[in-house]
Amino acid sequence: LFPLYSLSIPSLFPLYSLSTYPSFYHRVLPHALGSVSLALLLPSFVGVSRAFVSGMPLSWYGSVLEASLIYIPAALAGVLMPIKATTKREVDASMQSMGLVFAIVAFVFTAAGMTSSYVAAAWAAAAALSVHFDGSRQSPRLLWAIFLAPCYFGCGIAATTMLHVVEKIGIAGGADGALGRTVADGVVGFLAGVSTLLSVGTLAPWLVFVLGKRKRPLCRALVLASTLAAVLSASYRLPMLRPKNGMPYTREAPKRMIVQHIMRVDGSGRVAARSISACSMDAIPVGLPGILPERVRALEPEAFDARDWVSFYPLNFLVTGMTFRDDVSDPGWAEDGSPEDHHHHHHH
Repeated sequence: LFPLYSLSIPSLFPLYSLSTYPSFYHRVLPHALGSVSLALLLPSFVGVSRAFVSGMPLSWYGSVLEASLIYIPAALAGVLMPIKATTKREVDASMQSMGLVFAIVAFVFTAAGMTSSYVAAAWAAAAALSVHFDGSRQSPRLLWAIFLAPCYFGCGIAATTMLHVVEKIGIAGGADGALGRTVADGVVGFLAGVSTLLSVGTLAPWLVFVLGKRKRPLCRALVLASTLAAVLSASYRLPMLRPKNGMPYTREAPKRMIVQHIMRVDGSGRVAARSISACSMDAIPVGLPGILPERVRALEPEAFDARDWVSFYPLNFLVTGMTFRDDVSDPGWAEDGSPEDHHHHHHH
């Protein structure tokens, strides 16, 4: 497709003679590149800034719907903003340049051995066909027929990507420090941008043309919607999406944590100290109320030591958690490690 584009633009484009052929790139190609770049960067920026300002990473954990409400509107605004298509001629030029960008992506992906390049190739081919068949000037029915295949491929892959990866990143959680707090949200924003590009693709110039003067207010409204969703999400104020206790956990997306009961023995083999250490497998700290049982929370806290979690190496340096001194005089276990009758406690 890439050679097809680079050689046949004049033949597909009777309106540009060979002499004006370079000026087409100068004028329209930056818009297409801007559209693709902004679609990826704008939702990433929304995610990073939300996590940074609120100090709460992955506030959408457990709800792909919530993550989509935060990132997809910003990504859509990013796709539409840079494109200028007020006349039919500009629509064709924009579609062609978007097609060229998608063709280059397909070319690079194929060269790298990534078989998923067929989606980008389908969008590029549809753009070439729509201009060749004068689709934007004739009935929109022909346009939809041409773009049906890439829409079908793209939307399915986009939805699956969002569902699968958002959940995986949610489980992985955030790490300490400004970078650790923000990187996961930035990645999900970037992915939302990719998903949006897969779904809208080279049809974006036609959407801009149909919207006309409504494009600018719509883009503003989309950015506002993303910002609002981000603010509400960070303040746990989405009652329709969250269970009652303000935590994002559901039966499908439970809290993931690991608890260790650590016994430290002295030289004679007796238990010298006991502690309970709990560590979070997602971004929400175990220290928040309602996660650990009250009996554990009532214990005296100790410093959380990553070395207690060496079995996780190297993840033990990324996880966050809490440790409590478990100073129960006798946990109800005998010297030989068998459960004891509770009526005969030996107090040492």
